[in-house]
Amino acid sequence: VPALVYVGAGYAIAGGHAIDIGSLVAYVALQTRFFGPIGQVMQLSAQLAALPPVLRRVAEYQGAEYRGAGALAEQRGTAVEPRPAASEPEPVTVRGLGFGYPADGFRLRAIDLDLPAGSRIAVVGESGSGKSTLALLLAGLLAPDEGTVTVGTRQAHGPAIAELLRGAVGLVTQVPHVLHASVAANISFGRPDATPAEIVAAARAASLHEFIESLPDGYDTLLGQGGARLSGGQRQRLCVARVALVRPSLIVFDETGSALDRTTQASMWTSIRTTLAPATHLVISHDEDTVAQCELVYRLAGGSLVEAGDHHQLLRTSADYRSFWAVESPGAAS
Repeated sequence: VPALVYVGAGYAIAGGHAIDIGSLVAYVALQTRFFGPIGQVMQLSAQLAALPPVLRRVAEYQGAEYRGAGALAEQRGTAVEPRPAASEPEPVTVRGLGFGYPADGFRLRAIDLDLPAGSRIAVVGESGSGKSTLALLLAGLLAPDEGTVTVGTRQAHGPAIAELLRGAVGLVTQVPHVLHASVAANISFGRPDATPAEIVAAARAASLHEFIESLPDGYDTLLGQGGARLSGGQRQRLCVARVALVRPSLIVFDETGSALDRTTQASMWTSIRTTLAPATHLVISHDEDTVAQCELVYRLAGGSLVEAGDHHQLLRTSADYRSFWAVESPGAAS
């Protein structure tokens, strides 16, 4: 646009109109500052146009939580029975689970998992193999394109799987989400009716109680936007405490403890195994010591499950598994 102004000014001067250089430069500068806000408004318009689907998804998720399991799935044509009130772990079976991201072409294909009640299962794989996508699917935060999932005696197919799993699965993510609220409010986010004693017990399970007690206002301390008062490891343990309070049947740990030193990580896992022992644990990790303590290991590669078995047995019998750990944890193949 400034170039057109200069061209127009040239024609004006050639036509005998008096335009001094200072006025021309000032006009261009003001024009540039004028078009900046216009561009921002146009970008905002595009963002607002993309917002309604996101808000519908949030409303859909919150509505499913507050109306109880079954409402969303009934709208989709497949009813899901509400989760039983008992918190005893139930076996989870996954068959033919599939999901794809249209933007980049990545796809999880034909995922089969057997998660016995109360077991501790690991999922490993190189970065980009689909581990975090699988975690989101199992937590009901993504709706699969295909497949069948059975939790206890309840079964769902395709998109209705997400509704079934939301009531039965807890997720501890690799990147923790902390609210600008008190410690107690953050821990009880999934159970607002929790008692102070239950909140403290959940914090103890995550090896966080002593730190909270050292804060100026204890459990009433405001954590700041994004948990500004916490370290990365403390934010992860706060998320563990949330799940410990809800006590779901299946807990998915996506790189939990990756921000902690080995001593603190070992202490946290010991507390988790002791306090959350009734639940089934699905552990996604790059740490061999953590994986070695699991009863069964599934390895993902390129969106597919390529092998499964006991960690030590796979090290003895699978060259691909040894190669994987030789890269992830040098010395594992030995």
